[in-house]
Amino acid sequence: MLFHFGDDPAVPAPLRGAAVVAAGGVYAGTIEEGEKVLAPMRAFGPPVADLFQPMPYSAAQRMADFLWPPGLLNYWKSCFLERLDDAAIGVITDFFARVPSPQTVVVLESIGHSAIQRVPEDETAFVNRRYPFNFLVTSAWSSAADTEKNVLWTRQFFEAMRPLQPKRPT
Repeated sequence: MLFHFGDDPAVPAPLRGAAVVAAGGVYAGTIEEGEKVLAPMRAFGPPVADLFQPMPYSAAQRMADFLWPPGLLNYWKSCFLERLDDAAIGVITDFFARVPSPQTVVVLESIGHSAIQRVPEDETAFVNRRYPFNFLVTSAWSSAADTEKNVLWTRQFFEAMRPLQPKRPT
């Protein structure tokens, strides 16, 4: 997830307004195995915050709610991605560096090699289980005067990611 810290006084002053890359997830196994799975990420470097801990699934579902407060104008686009390579990361970082609203959040969900892919596509309403990533741009802004530039940016970002999207049937 890519987002900007808000101006909340609870956020340390140097981080207010800062761009952030956040990783989240749910491990549905033993705590001991979960700690082993997290070890390489924790060894990568010191995070601003490490909130990985045992918790009810309902709490994990609400952890990022602060990123989408009520009352904002929104324009969202999403798709599955066939891969996440250096070119894709370049597009994502380039567009996020030019995001017109600090209230916009970009989400990349890794769904490859997970339980979601163990169920055949025709057995539930959730299809496209074969793709390893879900890409979601949740553009949000507070002034109606900023609508055009936020919608345009979102559409351009989405189009720039089109080469990584599954081919549409003709």
